Amino acid sequence: MFAHDYPFLHAPDGAVYSDRGGWPWHHYLHFADRVTVASRSKELADPARPGLTPVDREGVSFEPIPSLSGPRIRFAHRREARARLRGLLDRADALVARLPSEIGTLAVEVAERGSKPYAVELVTCTWDALWNYGTWQGKVYAPISWWQTRRAVRAFQARNGLEVDGVVGPQTRAALAGGAAVPVRSSSPRPSRRASLRAVRGVDRRLWGAVALARSMGLEIISAHRPSATIASGGGRSDHSYYPSRAIDVAGSAAAMRRYARAVAGNRGIDIVIHTPVGMWQAGVGWTGIDSAATARDHVNHVHVDTF
Repeated sequence: MFAHDYPFLHAPDGAVYSDRGGWPWHHYLHFADRVTVASRSKELADPARPGLTPVDREGVSFEPIPSLSGPRIRFAHRREARARLRGLLDRADALVARLPSEIGTLAVEVAERGSKPYAVELVTCTWDALWNYGTWQGKVYAPISWWQTRRAVRAFQARNGLEVDGVVGPQTRAALAGGAAVPVRSSSPRPSRRASLRAVRGVDRRLWGAVALARSMGLEIISAHRPSATIASGGGRSDHSYYPSRAIDVAGSAAAMRRYARAVAGNRGIDIVIHTPVGMWQAGVGWTGIDSAATARDHVNHVHVDTF
């Protein structure tokens, strides 16, 4: 089941349209036989009007959910919406909730109570979208929606044994990507950030978070400071050669390395991430391919993380 607030437009002949372009149902149909879309709905009198895109297709059905997008109807329709979502989820194998959305948030709540597996798609910054680009009603609703999203993050952190602060930091991002969480509560005192890095000497402090993230995902730091290290593609001085080292190499299972590369990219202090199965990430550029054959050859079996 897919849950979101968007009001799909239903024509008299049963066809369904969107005035915001197409919707990626094919992504979900890669792993599901069929998708039930739980969302708001509106009647469409004129399917020929400009700007409409057909969004119904084989394997996709649409179920109307009462609107929760408003101060009054959010409470007036909540019981009916909850009952409909519960009935749909009882017949579904799993939930994909697109947030921020009132229907998506309620669907997650229903799924949790029914022990139904679910995934969340967070597609925008709710505060930015509502406060900076919305109407006056959006500005009023911005802090409410922001609080709901933050509460959902806190609930995820609590379930996965992470520090509960409502912020999607490195460990929360790793857990969302499928990495192992590091429990906050344990029988022994929680190590300090510095203590957790003592086994890797000579690492630039800007990489401490990357080391902690790697260890939380069950990966091993296989290289840091190497005094005579050079760059394979050009022979210049490698960031491994500096002390403290401005680079680390991380290794583990193929799946864990891919998850780690994606999770560590974009973290504070990280400038370059290289892992051949994923590509090269550069601050200010994003993910690209690896142009150098030598670089691609040398980064198949580990993830290289760099800071300048």
